[in-house]
Amino acid sequence: AEMLAHKGDFARDIDLRHYQGGNAGASALAAALSDVQGPIKRLALCENHLGDAALACLCQAIEPRHALCELDLSQNRVGVSCATVLAGNALGALAVLTTLCLRSTRLSNCSAVLVLSSFAGHPLLQSLELSDNRLGGEAQFGLALTRFVELRSTTFGSLRLGWNSIRTDDVKSLFAVLAKAAPGSVRDVRGLDIDLRYNAIAVESCKDDVLAAALGLEASGGSLRVGHDAIPERTT
Repeated sequence: AEMLAHKGDFARDIDLRHYQGGNAGASALAAALSDVQGPIKRLALCENHLGDAALACLCQAIEPRHALCELDLSQNRVGVSCATVLAGNALGALAVLTTLCLRSTRLSNCSAVLVLSSFAGHPLLQSLELSDNRLGGEAQFGLALTRFVELRSTTFGSLRLGWNSIRTDDVKSLFAVLAKAAPGSVRDVRGLDIDLRYNAIAVESCKDDVLAAALGLEASGGSLRVGHDAIPERTT
């Protein structure tokens, strides 16, 4: 906190990964952010033993003037409180965010729905990391995931969902949306890199062979890897 207060406008990259400052450290950092007047390129808080309430307080302290580009909360505890703050600030204090990492945060379906729904219309987000959580098995999550991809298929970069509990039923509507878009323009999904490795998705659930080839589906740990590198040019 003292360091940030002295750096002021020059606090561009706040890297506190593996610092293990705990909830008290998060409170001190939240208070110190009020003294940072200039933009912050990155706020990295991976593995700091931070609880949901502490993260919610810290995220609430992020202001539009910080113009935050990258936020890494991985390996902490992101619950409904923090997810609600992230959702509420998606088009406000986090309007220029390009990367949001929520890996290994014990994220629930409810919290993921909040994040996916609020950032679906975000103008600049390019990378969303939701891997290694508890996601899948609920209809609302599947719908939110499908809607997110549907709205962002031409502008988004990377969506990481590996190592969750996503099932075939959760992605049926997602595959249907992609299958509908693919015949007219494969480029609609060219820029979208979806990682679904190590879930409970049957490879044969994507019944459109053309789409499967376009998306580069392959077996990986009994699940799927959807990658944009294998998308071919479509000839008519």
